[in-house]
Amino acid sequence: MIKINIKIIFLWFGLLVLLTSGSCSNEVDPNKLPTFDPITVDENTIFLSNIKDAPKVSKIYAIDTKNSIKLYTYDFKGRGISLIYDSSFDMKPYLQFFSGEVLKIETKTGKLHQIDIKYSVNYLSITNNKLWAIPEGRGFENTSKDYFTYDAKNDKSEYITLQEGMYNGSSILIKNNTYLSIFYDDKDILKESTTKIFNFTTNKFLSEKLFDSNKNYESYLFSGNYIGATYYDYKNEKYLTDILIINSFEPLDYRFLFTLKDGFGMRDVFEKDNFIYFILN
Repeated sequence: MIKINIKIIFLWFGLLVLLTSGSCSNEVDPNKLPTFDPITVDENTIFLSNIKDAPKVSKIYAIDTKNSIKLYTYDFKGRGISLIYDSSFDMKPYLQFFSGEVLKIETKTGKLHQIDIKYSVNYLSITNNKLWAIPEGRGFENTSKDYFTYDAKNDKSEYITLQEGMYNGSSILIKNNTYLSIFYDDKDILKESTTKIFNFTTNKFLSEKLFDSNKNYESYLFSGNYIGATYYDYKNEKYLTDILIINSFEPLDYRFLFTLKDGFGMRDVFEKDNFIYFILN
């Protein structure tokens, strides 16, 4: 039997990095994009956001992980910001303002590039090595929705239509098939929300009661081969999240690990040195 060591790490989002380096502060005028100092980034660079004081001020930190120093601080006054960064997709960070706008930081020039999207964006996701802009609003059965996508490698954007529901931005790649978590609202607000898993590669939905038939999972969040499946526990009147490990959806092959209590949800998972680290929110 393989012994699995599990460590759970609690991470406050809005992380404050106590390192010293240059920074630049800018009020974001909706009619005029600010500029910053140019910096050089590489595969050792990561970007972190601090939205503790948003929307009064939001900060983006560029961190050199190899030398453990902060390269730069992008300081935005008067705007709330959500950050997405994946060096395998693009070496530039993408920002989504709470107002629904999406911008890219051109690190070599220090300029912000606004991305034109036909709807107000709720949040960003990296799916199939493309940027996906998840729209605001609700998702329903038999109601299609368009999603803006951007391929940084080929500098190509397009809209992709999913047949129903709302893609929540969480995906998983298993056996060369990409699976998306699709969220559904009910037009009757008194009824529960539901979620389904959609095989984006073959364009078909999996069974609704895929895992525990006694639980109505309202959302799935994927990270690596782990699933955070959230449901409402009516007996104790609180949300709980089951942590599952998945080997295959077709045929179904998974294992239940444990349940997160006290309202915690799974944010991310990574493995290192025979330990599994769970980042919660």
